[in-house]
Amino acid sequence: MSTDEAAFYDRIYTRGGYKGFYFRDALNVPVYSDLWRAAAAQLSKAVPVVDLGCGPGQFATVLRTVSAAPYTGYDFSAVAIAQAAKRQLADCHFARADLTSLALPQGSQFVCLEVLEHIEKDRELLQQLPTGASLVFSVPTFQSAGHVRVFPAPAAAEARYQDILTMRLVQQLPVSATKQIFLFKGVRR
Repeated sequence: MSTDEAAFYDRIYTRGGYKGFYFRDALNVPVYSDLWRAAAAQLSKAVPVVDLGCGPGQFATVLRTVSAAPYTGYDFSAVAIAQAAKRQLADCHFARADLTSLALPQGSQFVCLEVLEHIEKDRELLQQLPTGASLVFSVPTFQSAGHVRVFPAPAAAEARYQDILTMRLVQQLPVSATKQIFLFKGVRR
């Protein structure tokens, strides 16, 4: 990520994002709390979780309501990492990192929620996952600030990532009458 991109996201996190969602209780954010709960339900409670693009730690907060699995969240925004660290969640660690050059650990399960549409090198990121690793990820149907692509239907995500992941659609979450978020679970080929 460039310095300009990092500054763009630092500003978004500083302002609280759309409707101040980043400042809300993670258990009560319209649509996204449901997404985080659904994603947490797809994870093993006995395997460490690595969150790629953790933002201000909202998913980690929801995860802690159902699992005590060790958790590490990475984001390239220094503001997001500072906000996440303030949550002081048990056995949760947050670190600033460029996801596209991060060495991903074996023996972990991965989460990537509302991230892949923001990064140019999405496929390269997924190719870094260890073979056989589990990944829970989401993608939107709609354009928003910072999106470099959208996925108008689940088939668009399947077509983009099918050579990297064996995947299945877990859930479609309505955002509005015309917008959705698709939640997938996959395994690195």
